[in-house]
Amino acid sequence: IGDKKVITMELIIDTSICPVMDYFEIFLTRMILCRRAANFLGCEFELVINGAKLL
Repeated sequence: IGDKKVITMELIIDTSICPVMDYFEIFLTRMILCRRAANFLGCEFELVINGAKLL
């Protein structure tokens, strides 16, 4: 049993320009593809926006 492999995308979003939810809605398809790619590679995908873990 090996170590857990995690691919983490860390983003800093300027909420004075765009709320986090708007960003997430705009790029939802890309986030899904990132998660699927990580799964294909045998890893877990984590999304961290402004220091908060969302996925």
